Amino acid sequence: MSIHADGITDFGVADQGDPRDGKRTPVGLVLAHLAKDNVEAAAWLSEKLGIAIARDKHVAKLNESYALVIVGDKTAVMKTTAKGVQLLTVGAFATWLSNRFVEVGNKTMPLARHWLGHHERRQYEGLVFAPKRAVPGYY
Repeated sequence: MSIHADGITDFGVADQGDPRDGKRTPVGLVLAHLAKDNVEAAAWLSEKLGIAIARDKHVAKLNESYALVIVGDKTAVMKTTAKGVQLLTVGAFATWLSNRFVEVGNKTMPLARHWLGHHERRQYEGLVFAPKRAVPGYY
C-alpha cells in the first residue's frame, strides 16, 4: 500500500486484474477497513483531519459540488467539477435548482434557499491563485 500526495495505490491488487489498477480514495480505504458505509467513512476521516462535514444530507450533497464564495463585492456560487470551476450568480444557482425541494421540519422549501441559508454550507472568503500554497479560508 502506498499513500502519498499523488494518491493511494494498493500494490497487492494493482497487478492482479483490479479494475482500478489498485487506485484507492481515502474514503474507499477507510470504508474497506474501518467503516460500514461512505457516510461513516467520511465522518471518521473528517474527525481525524479536524475538518467539519455537513450533517444535513441535502447540504452535504450540494457541498460536494458547490460553495458560496465572495468575488469582489459580490457573492457567487462556485461549482467545482473534474473539468474545473464555474461561477454562477446566486440567482442562476437558485433557478437551476428551482425544481428541487426539501422537507425541513413540517415545511417544504426550495433546496437552493435551504442550502444558501444553512450554517453547514461550504463557503470561502474568496478565490486565490496560489499554486502549491494553502491560503486558509480561500479556494
